[in-house]
Amino acid sequence: MITVVTGHICSGKTTFVRQHRKPSDVVIDMDDIASTLCGMEEQRHDYPDHVRQIARFARGAAIKKAVEIHHQRRHNHDAFDVWIVCAYPTDADERARLRH
Repeated sequence: MITVVTGHICSGKTTFVRQHRKPSDVVIDMDDIASTLCGMEEQRHDYPDHVRQIARFARGAAIKKAVEIHHQRRHNHDAFDVWIVCAYPTDADERARLRH
């Protein structure tokens, strides 16, 4: 299954996913990606704009590849779920991509 978890900033999206995911699942979270790029131990929301731009690119590529592999394996014994954490999918193209 592919699940998109949306909501306001600091509303518990990441906590919800961490509580419900299985160990083999893939979680794509913008804040986790940005924190990793900055070398921050803790997830934060105030990273610089250049980090945000790079993280958005990485997030888009991760979503595309995760969905592709998920569809290939969805009926196999090695299937996994994909969790996409997204505060506000405001861009029409992004909403359409997440729907499919």
